[in-house]
Amino acid sequence: MKKRILSVLITVVMLIGMLPTAVFAVETAYDIWVGGVQVTSSNKDNIVVPDANGSAKYDPTTNTLTLNNFSYTGEGYVYDSPWCAAIFSKNDLAVEVVGNNTVTASVTNPYTAEALKVWGALTITGDSGSSLSLTGAGRGGVVCIGDLKIENVTVNATGTSGLRSDEGNITIHNAIVHATATTGSGNYEGAIVANEKNITIENSKVTATAISGYAININGTDYNTCTIKNSNVTISNAKYGIRLTSYANLKVENSTLTITATDKAIDAFGGNSILVDNHLVHA
Repeated sequence: MKKRILSVLITVVMLIGMLPTAVFAVETAYDIWVGGVQVTSSNKDNIVVPDANGSAKYDPTTNTLTLNNFSYTGEGYVYDSPWCAAIFSKNDLAVEVVGNNTVTASVTNPYTAEALKVWGALTITGDSGSSLSLTGAGRGGVVCIGDLKIENVTVNATGTSGLRSDEGNITIHNAIVHATATTGSGNYEGAIVANEKNITIENSKVTATAISGYAININGTDYNTCTIKNSNVTISNAKYGIRLTSYANLKVENSTLTITATDKAIDAFGGNSILVDNHLVHA
């Protein structure tokens, strides 16, 4: 009898050992949503988004989302009703772009929609000739809470704010950026806006449009600086070209800066300095 029981136990153990590992795997959910679909350990290598084209995948070890000729239009993920984002991450995120990609947040109440929202630092990079167009029907094309870096890629961002970073620096390096603020006119809005931090544009071509507000907005009082180096920056169709709050500074080095504004080309609040090729032109 004991031998029979032992034989049965051995058989059961052998059968369990033959089962695929996936049977015992526990699915892990990550704090990132693409087109309303939460990324998990099961779908991370091929995130299937209804009504989307192209492909998307996520590497949780590096927090990298790769978009390959990806296009999506829709509400996305409602992260705090009624606020929603076509792509949303609760943590730092790196977006790697391959080919031409388009992400549009579109909802009934457009002010609540953002194309790309990150509760952390955000980096957008790409290969040669790649592009990412982000349109938030309301609040923003790109909104992050932390540093925002755009490098080696073409980015088109449109919304109440085109590119907006709260509590982080904005760095545009070796990139082409077209940023548009559609209706935003508040202190925390603009085509390119850094709240409480710095903006650096280097080796890049940037166009910024803000029909009713600020094209480039340095919003803070901590001696923050907008630096334009070895770049071509064109501001057009703007009410205000560059906003410098108290003690914020503008540095332009070996660059072309063209501003067309209906109200003020540079809206300086006081205590500011403007340096062009190391020559002080305003203080």
